[in-house]
Amino acid sequence: MANQRDQRLPRWSTAALLVGGLAGGVIGMALGLWVAGGTSGTTGRGVASTALAAPPGTATPPLEDGQVWRASRFEAQWRQSLARPASLARDEEMAHLLEVLAAYEPARAVALALAEASLELRPRLLAAALRGWAGTAPNDAARWAFQRPFAERASATAAVLAGTACTPAKTLELAAQFVREDPALAHDHGCALVYALARVGEFDAAARFATAGPVANREAWVRTAFTVWAEHQPENATYAAVALSDPGLRTEAFQAAVAGWTATSPSALAEFASRLASAADRTYALRSALGEWVNQDLVAASQWLNCRDASPELDAGAVAVATSAPLVVYRPEVALSWAESVVDVELRSGTIASVLRAWAKIAPADARRYAETSPNLSPADRSAVLADLAAASGS
Repeated sequence: MANQRDQRLPRWSTAALLVGGLAGGVIGMALGLWVAGGTSGTTGRGVASTALAAPPGTATPPLEDGQVWRASRFEAQWRQSLARPASLARDEEMAHLLEVLAAYEPARAVALALAEASLELRPRLLAAALRGWAGTAPNDAARWAFQRPFAERASATAAVLAGTACTPAKTLELAAQFVREDPALAHDHGCALVYALARVGEFDAAARFATAGPVANREAWVRTAFTVWAEHQPENATYAAVALSDPGLRTEAFQAAVAGWTATSPSALAEFASRLASAADRTYALRSALGEWVNQDLVAASQWLNCRDASPELDAGAVAVATSAPLVVYRPEVALSWAESVVDVELRSGTIASVLRAWAKIAPADARRYAETSPNLSPADRSAVLADLAAASGS
């Protein structure tokens, strides 16, 4: 690719591109923090709300000596927390205290969470209590969470799954039960399972659950599972995706893994993608990686591209560099050189047209001369660009 550009312009320096660049200037929810906070009463979808003492398993057994000591310590720390001004640190401390308390006094921990006046903090405290409860009595916690009102049930069951994640077999068992008995929220339960297992590094188990899920939810779960996996273990996720035998699921998983990897390290993905055996996989992954890499670090991405021969697989990267605003504004001749290096004829012409329209806002006469003489513009693109330039100048 470097040789192709050098035929049109002297090799441009990294320093020049850097000056131009400087002049130009992780799924959406956390486990247990989903907004809930509705009140008890009649609920939708035919699931009845229950008072705290009603569900089985909430009765607190007599405390043993060690638990009495822990309870008294909790009292002191809880009073101290309540006395402090509201802050993120205080809220996190309260949630931690309830999670610990729920391991041996679940009914009290849940009651304290539900008594919180703040509608924003209440669901966070309840999620913490359910995580702690699920860690010691998962079936009881699951039963109570499952009886919450419809608007609160997804967050409650997600907290239970998070609390059991250190025992993946139990988490998988409960998630399967939630999906089976609560089809209206099946998507949410499956995604919660993925996030719960991801927190403890059980990405492979989450992926197996997703790929074996019911047809109605499978693709969405696969996208979630492989995106999250790739955000933490990108190569493992990508290899697992390409190994899937089902063509449809393989595509969903691979594209999700690419999306997760692109969000965290597009440069590493570009290196990996260039070694993929499948041309289609290489092209897809490189398009995703290079577009984001150019957006994050124009200099580094262009250097990487400049060391490789032009090819259709790298066209997306060349287009991203050519159309980057800093380059068009401060080094339009370099932007056009990149546009001319695009291998696909139609894409090359379209990219040059885009650069010319942007350049014309700064140097309309120069852009017009280039549009009139460039052999790389298709007749249609040439006519369209010249018409746009004429309209912009009022001629």
